[in-house]
Amino acid sequence: MVQISLFPQGTRIRVRRGSLPIDSQMLGREGLVLRHDRIVPRQVVVQLDGEERLRSFTDDELEAVRTVQDASDAGSPGPGMSAAGG
Repeated sequence: MVQISLFPQGTRIRVRRGSLPIDSQMLGREGLVLRHDRIVPRQVVVQLDGEERLRSFTDDELEAVRTVQDASDAGSPGPGMSAAGG
């Protein structure tokens, strides 16, 4: 069976309350999805802002703040606009 994550690598996330108990100090923290655990389904490895330590969360403990697609679209001009601004 192929597992598809809700959070592609590079997605900006925010920690939220999920189905498992969680340290209340983690709630609302933001970070970046680095990879997915290939052994444990639904396990996402995240680096929270301001930390060097990597942390693991289940996908229901995370919400997307900005997706990889959003980030790539941020630098592009809107519909009907050229990069020169016209």
